[in-house]
Amino acid sequence: MKQRLTRQEFLKYKETAYQILNKAARYFEKPLADLTHTNIISYFEENYPIIFNFYDFDEFGAQYPELPPAIPTNKEIRYKNLVKNQIFSYQERYLCDNCAGMTYPDMERNRFVVSISQRKATKGRIIFTILHELSHIFCHLEQKQSDSIYLSLATDKMVGNYPPELLALEQEADTVASILYLSDERLSKAFRSKMTFLDLQKETDISNPALHNRLMDFLTHTVGYSQSYSLKFVLDYRKGGQQIFNAPKLNKFLEVIEQ
Repeated sequence: MKQRLTRQEFLKYKETAYQILNKAARYFEKPLADLTHTNIISYFEENYPIIFNFYDFDEFGAQYPELPPAIPTNKEIRYKNLVKNQIFSYQERYLCDNCAGMTYPDMERNRFVVSISQRKATKGRIIFTILHELSHIFCHLEQKQSDSIYLSLATDKMVGNYPPELLALEQEADTVASILYLSDERLSKAFRSKMTFLDLQKETDISNPALHNRLMDFLTHTVGYSQSYSLKFVLDYRKGGQQIFNAPKLNKFLEVIEQ
């Protein structure tokens, strides 16, 4: 379960997300409403020295340990067109199951390594994890020479194992990634065209939980509804309902953002 943010925390993280969004919008000469996760990832790849390492567990090797170890190749990358500079590696089962991603600086080669677990992960989950890890680079690794490792745990149960000093960093990266995935402007465009929850998912590949959380944050902290009202709108929207399109505060927000 996503831990609730205060409005102050959310607005702080949103400011960071919009620093990235505005840089990417200028770089690609696109309006914010048209920026996609692909644009954000491309912006980082074209402006930062990054290599992506997708990893998984070698199930076949575990079943037949007498055989020579499998040689990892990029053919094993499940979703090959998400990034450009990528490699594949086999890792231990525990790491693959419990670590969704990690980011660290490779000091010798002067680059950032973004490692992403593709084990049992949907395309939307992998995209979100990539954006999460890129947020760490922008927020904490870009301006300083540091050998820090930022690790994203794979399940809600595991997230409870974060020490308090790291929990805030992960909440920050989650929130920034969520806004990078769907900016206010992109959500507003979807609402104006009355896109359904399912249509928005299909267009963006975003997962059910990630879209639910983004909508809750948007309606609560940006539009100004209470948690209970926001949840009412989101649950109805998920079921194909249209209550959200008639929400007075949302319609007023859409008028303002369109100006």
